[in-house]
Parts: sequence; C-alpha cells; structure tokens
Amino acid sequence: MSSEPDHVQKMEKLLFAGLCALLAFAPLAFGTADPWSKAVLEAGSACLVILWCVIQSAKKLIVLQWTWMFAPILLFGAVALVQIVFGLSARMQSTHDETILYCAYAMLFFLATAVFQSERNQRKFVMIFSALGFLIAMFGIIQHMTSHGVLYWYRQPRQESSVFGPFFNHNHYAGWMEMVWPLALILALSEGQKTGVRMMAGFAAVVMGFSILLSSSRAGSASFVTQMLFLGTLSLAQRKSKQMRWAFASVFLASAMFLYWFGFSSVWDRYSPVQVNTELTTGRLAITQDALHIGAMKPILGWGLGTFPYIYPEYRSFYTNLFVNQAHNDYAQIWAETGAAGTIAMVWFVFLLLRAGMRGVRRGAIWKQNVNARLAAFTGCLGILVHSFADFNLHIAANAAMFYVLCAIATLPKTEVNVKEFPARHHELNDELMETSVPG
Repeated sequence: MSSEPDHVQKMEKLLFAGLCALLAFAPLAFGTADPWSKAVLEAGSACLVILWCVIQSAKKLIVLQWTWMFAPILLFGAVALVQIVFGLSARMQSTHDETILYCAYAMLFFLATAVFQSERNQRKFVMIFSALGFLIAMFGIIQHMTSHGVLYWYRQPRQESSVFGPFFNHNHYAGWMEMVWPLALILALSEGQKTGVRMMAGFAAVVMGFSILLSSSRAGSASFVTQMLFLGTLSLAQRKSKQMRWAFASVFLASAMFLYWFGFSSVWDRYSPVQVNTELTTGRLAITQDALHIGAMKPILGWGLGTFPYIYPEYRSFYTNLFVNQAHNDYAQIWAETGAAGTIAMVWFVFLLLRAGMRGVRRGAIWKQNVNARLAAFTGCLGILVHSFADFNLHIAANAAMFYVLCAIATLPKTEVNVKEFPARHHELNDELMETSVPG
C-alpha cells in the first residue's frame, strides 16, 4: 500500500491524465498547426508543470530524475535565448514564438521523465495511445475515401495540400503515426497480456501501418519499413522464436495486402515518379542544399529560430511560385536557423537518444516484460529521425510534442525510482536518494 495521502495520489493521477489529454489533443486539433491550438499546448504544458510543483510541495520533497538528455535541451534553449537577448534573429517575432513553443516541448519532456518513472503509467500510456492511434488511423482511412481533401468533412485547407486524417499534410500524419504504431505492436507481442488484448493490439498495429502506406507519404513509408527492419533484426539478434519473426512479417504483409485491396495503383503513382535530377534542381534536395548554404553565412548562431521561411526567398537557387514554408529537412533547417551551436545541441541529443535506446535493447529478455514501453518509444523515435531527413515533422507541434515525450520514455534509467517510498523529511534521505535526487 502507498503511504502517500489520498490528495497527493489524486493529483498524481490528474498529472498523468492531463499529460495524456494534452498529447491526444495535439493531433486532433489539426496537428496543432493553428495559433490557438499552439497556445493551448503551451498553456497546458505550463499548467501541468505548476501541478507537478504543487505535488512536490505536498510531499515536502522535490525529486528530480536527472538524465543527460536535459543537457542538450538546455543548450538549445540557451542558443535561442541568446538570439533573442542580443537581437541576432532575422525576424525577432518568429524566434520569440518558436522559443515559447520549444519551452513547451522541454516542459513535456520534463513532465514525462517524472510521470513515467512508474511502469504502471508506462503501460497505461501504451494502451491509451495504441487505442487512440487505431481510432485516428480508422478516421484517416474513412476520411481519405469520402471527404475529397476536406478535413473533418468541413474545413478546406487554405493552401492546396494532400490532407490525411486530422493533419493538413499526409507527411505529417505519417510522422505522427509512425511514432505511435510501435506502441500497439509491442503491446501485441508482450508476454503477460490477455489473448484478446494482444489480438486487438496486433490488429491496431496492422491498421496503423496500412494507413501510413495509404497516406502516400514516401518518407513515412520508408520510415515504417526502417522500423520493421529494426525490430525484425532485433528479434533475430536475440534469437527469438520463428513465431515472433513471423509476427513482424505479418504486420507488414497485412498492411501491404490492405493497400492492394484499397487501390494499390493510385498509391504507387505517388512513389514511382521520384527523379533525383528534379529533386536536386527544384525539389527537396535543392531546398536542403540551399539551407546548408544559408547556414554557412552565419555559422555560429544562425539566422534565428523560426526564421527560415522568411529568409529563404532571398537565397533560393531556383524559381518557383510556391511558398517554401520549411526546409523539408529538420537537420539542415536547424543548421540554418541556429548555426553550429544549435547543431551541436541537436547532434548531442540524438546521440544520447540512440545510445540509451541501443543500450536498452542490448539488455536482453526485452520481450518477457509485461509491456516494454522503452523499446516501443525508441522505435517510434527512430522512425521520426529517419523521416526528418526528407520532411519537417519536428516543426509540427503535435509531432514534436509526442517525439519529446517518447524520447523521455526511451531514455528512462533501467531502475525505476519510486518516489512514494522516500521519506518526507530532508534529514531522513538515504544515500540512494541523494545520488538520484535533488532535495528541496
């Protein structure tokens, strides 16, 4: 039995529910692309941090779970702050807005490290977003077949775009879905679950994978295949049974069969016309090259966070009558907007994420846990990191919010820190607590 007072337990449950609600709201609100939805995300993140502080005050103890992931997050925030304080941004308002949004992501990461110390909360998170991902995938499929490019059957996009699900762009839908579908797959393959739960989770994973292919996002499909190869290779490396290997193949084959049934030729037309020469002269590769060139003009701190859409027309290497809203390569855009300082923070963050994720999968017996949320989260992060080479999903608030939360889960330490077992008075802290916590 827990020794915490009832009101503290209720506030902790409210914190978990609030975090999940905010993450669920983000994709449903058109991917949080509008100013009002971004304001809700920012305000909601701040309110949840305040609630966390109230909980710590009620416990009379501040427990901070430090991970090295905080270091590059703080460094990147410091770069944006320097740009604002010293007026180094080419468009100050954009940098100011993006910095506030980035603070919301950092708060979500911080909250996730606190909330998901509990493995019970990890399991709940996996189940909740497996179900939500399935519902959004079904909605996206139905809308794709019936709405003719209209969001929720009523909102026409201001600019011509290929909408899918609740997102204005099919690539952004694929980006969010490729982070969520591994949750359902890992739930289906985890031992200890009821047969009915595993079957429903497996079906949800198939539907979500099919929706990624149906969305006709080329980078999204490539990320989906990469995730499947990663999990399949992991299964082979750990000498899993043939049944487990067939499970991975079945998800991909079932998704492909659904795709063929729903009209393979129309989707294939999206994948077949890729021409490298065109991409190098007027396409995404050309924009990426331009972004690298723009960053080289201000190599230390860049042009300012969030300024790329406004400075790019002056340095564009080709003619187009279209508005290039982002670099279509998150890594190149970070270089252009924040220079070497921001790029170092980004590379550091990705390195720590990959190192922690790979350490986790090398520990062995990963399938024998009730639900391996760390593996599922890391697989989702891996997909979006691959996708970011050809798109700008991390500039979509709903996708970035989910990414930072999954990063927090994927990099949690192996040993669970149960703060409820710690005494409430500072002088009673034992040596283990002093090594992992900051007394308040």
